[in-house]
Amino acid sequence: MRNCLAEGVKVGLRFTINKKNVRDIPAIFDLLEKEKIPRVCFYHLVYAGRGSNWSSRNSRMRKAGRPLDIIMDRTKALHDKGFPIEVLTV
Repeated sequence: MRNCLAEGVKVGLRFTINKKNVRDIPAIFDLLEKEKIPRVCFYHLVYAGRGSNWSSRNSRMRKAGRPLDIIMDRTKALHDKGFPIEVLTV
C-alpha cells in the first residue's frame, strides 16, 4: 500500500460493515489519515444464502444509521483538515 502510494498508484480501501466490525469504522478513518489513503468504500453486508439467517439479527444496526453518522462525521472532519478524501457508501 505504501509502495503504491509512493509510486503514484491510486490506492483505496474497501470495508464491508457487519455487526462484528462496525466498531472498527473510526479506526479505518485513522488509518486513512495516517497513511494518506485518498479513497474508501464502505459496503453494507447483503445477506444471501446461508447468511440470510443473519439479516434479522443485524437489522437494528442497519436501521439505526449510526455507522453512516460516523462515516459522515469523520469524512467532514478530514475535509475540514484539508485532506481530500473520497468516501463511498454502497
